[in-house]
Amino acid sequence: MNTGSTLPASVAATATDAASTNDKLASEAAVIDAARCAAARSAAMLRLGALADDEVLDEFLKTAADHLAAAVDSPSAVIYLRSTPSDEIVAICSTSTAGVDPQAFFPEGAALADGGALAAQMIATKQPVMLNDPAEIPASALEVWDGIGRVLAVPVVRRGEVVAAAVAVGKPSDYVADDADTLLILADLVIRVVEGDEARRLSTRLADDYRRAMWSVVEVLANATEVRDPYTAGHQRSVAKRCVEIGRELNLSDAQLEELHVAAALHDIGKIAIPGEILSRPGRLSEAEMALVRTHSQSGADIIASVAFPWCVHRPILEHHERLDGSGYPRGLRGDEIGLTSRILAVADVFDAMSSDRPYRPAHSVETALAELRQGAGTKYDATVVEACVRVVERRCYDAAMAMANSSTRAL
Repeated sequence: MNTGSTLPASVAATATDAASTNDKLASEAAVIDAARCAAARSAAMLRLGALADDEVLDEFLKTAADHLAAAVDSPSAVIYLRSTPSDEIVAICSTSTAGVDPQAFFPEGAALADGGALAAQMIATKQPVMLNDPAEIPASALEVWDGIGRVLAVPVVRRGEVVAAAVAVGKPSDYVADDADTLLILADLVIRVVEGDEARRLSTRLADDYRRAMWSVVEVLANATEVRDPYTAGHQRSVAKRCVEIGRELNLSDAQLEELHVAAALHDIGKIAIPGEILSRPGRLSEAEMALVRTHSQSGADIIASVAFPWCVHRPILEHHERLDGSGYPRGLRGDEIGLTSRILAVADVFDAMSSDRPYRPAHSVETALAELRQGAGTKYDATVVEACVRVVERRCYDAAMAMANSSTRAL
């Protein structure tokens, strides 16, 4: 009889599988949380950059600190400007949080050097100061901002001198280097706006940076699906490309095309909530398993709703399995209840799913996939969208055939 603590092999294997699954879930959660933070901060940068074009400085400063605070997940923030030659420090904007005194770190009329250890350290090192231990926070600040817990302060440096400072307080979790970088970028923009220096150029640059950051978030989220289902990521990329082609065929605007592209690139993100063994199983799924798979559109919409995207992609992700006759899911919508972007995504999704290899069957021919769409045009699928998809696919097939013919001719 085994009286030791060794687990039977089957139990140990099950425990190992469970641990592996938990590790994957934790990794996926971390990816989604990082995407949410990146999107929120990038959105704050864009809003602040847009405000830099405002001709009324007072109106700009009323909300500038709110955007700074939001960008680093903090309830309160303030920006101080160092005036010369008196070296006096002045709070030029602060969040409107009740009970928060913007002069908590620098008493009114004081010089920057009089701000205590916090300011002295910034001036000496010209580097951000992160205080995640309440014991390190200046007593003068704790007296005014009771319970702030954590402090981040960054210096704005020009020609080797600290000319301003930005302070954010109260983040629920520790401040990190990324927070310091974000706060510095925004504080520098605010100071340049106040000084009337290159504000428009900086706002344009921030808008460009924001768009690149948003697309990075899209790519991270799209790649996260590979943890659950390697097929899904490739499928999403293929559907995204097809959607843009269909959208161009329908003369959608550039803004509509971009929104469609993002929605298609993320339309199956909800599958990260479904066990990988179900998604990749070669056999037929049970009714209960199919019901679980069908939850992916709602799960995906819920995930994306928590990310501060500038595009309205929540709806098409939710609706891409809806059908005009009400036979789709998750809500059984009919006709015009389904958005145009959702209808385009539905057609591209069906075509790619049918014409690609799946774990449970080989790919159907392009002709079979198009026949399915034509048969359902006007009942399940938007007829105009189907026609556009057919034109796109047939044109690509023609171009491919011509390229092959030309290649064969050159080889003769």
